[in-house]
Amino acid sequence: MNFNNSTSISRVDNGNVNRIHFGDKLFVRIMFNGSSLLEFTTNAIASMTDLIAETRRKLHDFQGLCTFNVRNMSQGWSTRKPLMIYPQSFRRVAPQTRTAHIPFPWETH
Repeated sequence: MNFNNSTSISRVDNGNVNRIHFGDKLFVRIMFNGSSLLEFTTNAIASMTDLIAETRRKLHDFQGLCTFNVRNMSQGWSTRKPLMIYPQSFRRVAPQTRTAHIPFPWETH
C-alpha cells in the first residue's frame, strides 16, 4: 500500500469538527418515535457534554432511545445522534462506602 501526501482521510465521526463555545446559540430537539419530545434554545453551554447533561436533566423521568438534534446557529452547523435517556432515579449513583485502610509493611514498624 502506498500512502503519499496527497491522500486525504475523511472522518466519519465529526465530534471534533463541530465545536461548541460558550455563548453559541444552540437549538436542541429531542425526537422520540417520530415526534418532538423536547425543544429548547440555550447560549449558556460550553461543550457537548454539558449540552447532553442539560438535556438529560430536562428529561428527568423519561426513558428510551431518542434522536438528539443540535443546531449551532452561531457557527452554522448541525448534527444528529442517537441518545439513550434513563430515568433520573436510575442515574443516581449510590454513595461510596469508605474502605478500611490496609497498612503497608513499612507503616507498621
